[in-house]
Amino acid sequence: MSSKGSHTRPIFITARFRSGSTLLWNLFRNLPGCLAFYEPCNDLLTTHIEIDTKPPPSHQGVTSYWDEYRPILEELRLRYRQEFGLNHLYLENQDTYPDFENYIRFLLKAASGKVPVLQFNRIDFRLPWLRERFPNAFILHLTRNSRDMWFSMIRGLSGESWRDPLENTNYDLLLWSVALSSEFPFLFSPEVKTTYHRHYLLWRLSGLMGTQQADMTLDFDRDLLGTREKTLQLITDLVGADNAEIERLAKLVVMPETGGWRKLIDGRWFTKAEMECDALLEELGLLEDFGKKPLASIRKKHLSAWNHATAAATERVAKASAKLFGMLRRDRLVLGKDHEQYVINSGNVIRHDKKLLEDAAHRLNSVQQNFQEAEESLRLKQQAFEESQKVLANTQTALENKRQELVTINQRYSEVQEQLRAKQQAFEESQKVLASTQTALENKRQELVSINQRYSEKQEQLRVNQQALEESQKVLASTQTALNSKNQELVAINQRYSETQEQLRVNQQAFEENQKVLTGTQTELNSKSQELAALSQCFSETKDLLRVKQQEFEESQKVLANTQTALEIERQELVAINQRYSETQEQLRVKQQAFEESQKVLASTQTALENKSQELVAINQRYSETQEQLRVNQQEFEESQEALSDAQNGLNEKERELILMKETLGEMRLELHKERSELENAQEILTNTRIILAQNEQILRETALRVQPKQFFQKNFIIKKIKKFF
Repeated sequence: MSSKGSHTRPIFITARFRSGSTLLWNLFRNLPGCLAFYEPCNDLLTTHIEIDTKPPPSHQGVTSYWDEYRPILEELRLRYRQEFGLNHLYLENQDTYPDFENYIRFLLKAASGKVPVLQFNRIDFRLPWLRERFPNAFILHLTRNSRDMWFSMIRGLSGESWRDPLENTNYDLLLWSVALSSEFPFLFSPEVKTTYHRHYLLWRLSGLMGTQQADMTLDFDRDLLGTREKTLQLITDLVGADNAEIERLAKLVVMPETGGWRKLIDGRWFTKAEMECDALLEELGLLEDFGKKPLASIRKKHLSAWNHATAAATERVAKASAKLFGMLRRDRLVLGKDHEQYVINSGNVIRHDKKLLEDAAHRLNSVQQNFQEAEESLRLKQQAFEESQKVLANTQTALENKRQELVTINQRYSEVQEQLRAKQQAFEESQKVLASTQTALENKRQELVSINQRYSEKQEQLRVNQQALEESQKVLASTQTALNSKNQELVAINQRYSETQEQLRVNQQAFEENQKVLTGTQTELNSKSQELAALSQCFSETKDLLRVKQQEFEESQKVLANTQTALEIERQELVAINQRYSETQEQLRVKQQAFEESQKVLASTQTALENKSQELVAINQRYSETQEQLRVNQQEFEESQEALSDAQNGLNEKERELILMKETLGEMRLELHKERSELENAQEILTNTRIILAQNEQILRETALRVQPKQFFQKNFIIKKIKKFF
């Protein structure tokens, strides 16, 4: 198919539920120049948009379905009908449905220069009508493995309720069948034994219609997951997008979980169910002509089969309708009860929030009073602070004089410290040399211990390997004995087989002689026939015996082969053990050489350590003399520091008093700020509560059609009382 210029045409995607249509829609949605609408025929479309229904986890890469609808939501409410997804699900080219046609044209016009893409899950049996009304559109049909689609639909059902043919799935399988019962009465025939039979019939018919009416058919598993690059190329060509988009689109294709249906029941059950459904469709003439000819002409050609299906389905359609009505009625009552409880809870929240607001107002008055007292206290502390500043200035002048004296003392002290630093540095260097020598010695000792430990482990491993080798040799001997025994049994079996063959040959000769006698005379036919039957039975028994002996021979051959295989494995393990033993011996020899070298290094290290110890004694003696001189200088410095410390203590006391006053003031300001924040939060809670009350009132008004008049009147009365109380 050439796609040149096709990007000017609107694109209609038609697919069954759980076929991968959301993924295909998301691919078009992420192409520049496209405006893709999600499920325009959904029977709850406007409700989904208003409450912003979120995608399930299985729809990966999708954050919202409804962004394309929001700019046109007001006009959408005027043109959209809930019946688009529930009624007239089968339309042929001559049928008329002006409201639905105008709705689709409205969506195409809303694209405003972009390529409009409409992804349908409820239009597969309206394709002839759609082709007739929109001849310029490109219809893209998507299909998927029937069993994976069905398993995705029934995963939320409890137990084995899927076996009930009147069970509605998560994707309204029973509701669809009731809506199509006038066109497809066979959906309620006795042949529909489970929900899978019902799903397969719709899936098969949808595939036949899509193959005949669509411009292109894609298989989800083969095209979107298998040959993904080729399919993405077709999609980009279809809308005239740049090939550079292919790599970005490929990241949106995620492999889903498949084959879950195998957990429910054996695949042969599915094959049998599919054959039963195909046989029913074949009998009704649908496998041959559906999608090619009008349904009326197909029914006329196979009238008896259709009449039988219609007669058998009438009672089951009534049961299904009653069951669906009961489910909807139950859901309505549950919804009404939930809304009533929600209103009661809202009233409790409002009363609680009102009390919080009153408490917040009381706390605000208390905070304001505390704030005034704090301001007065702050004024008094400010005066004390100014007086402290004057005392501080006088103290700083005295401190400056002391600091000048301290500079002279520090200068003399620095000279002594410099001399001491040089001697300390020499001592530290000698200490480092000693420490590094001791570290090296300790490392060598640890390495020697490690080498000895590994040597012991290798010896233990060698002993274990030797034991394993001896056990393997024993197993090998026993295996050889068993093999000899099996060979003897095989010889005996062959001998019995030869004897059986000889007996068979003799019986065969006798049978041939009897045959000659039988053909020679007609009068002895009965007696010879009896003899022939006896010989045939003997021949059959002999053949059976031969077959049993042949099976025994084959089993013996298999045992012999397995024994030889095990023997070969044991031999290979023995070779590997010997090889590891040789490697272990080589490693042990290398470790022994390393140990001898370590011993030599240890001896030389100990000699160097004795020399360093003698040097360290001389250094320690010089260090003691330096320490004595330093002690004398330190005493002089401490006397000077005491005089400076007295002056500094007075200054620090004043500074602490000043810091304490500042901290007290900061705490008071922080507490005032917290109280103001609590008041603002309480006001915000009150505002939010008013908004929630208004929203609850709106929700109850919108659900008025689903709630009994008396219940709705009671809810309005409760809301009015809550608003009056508030």
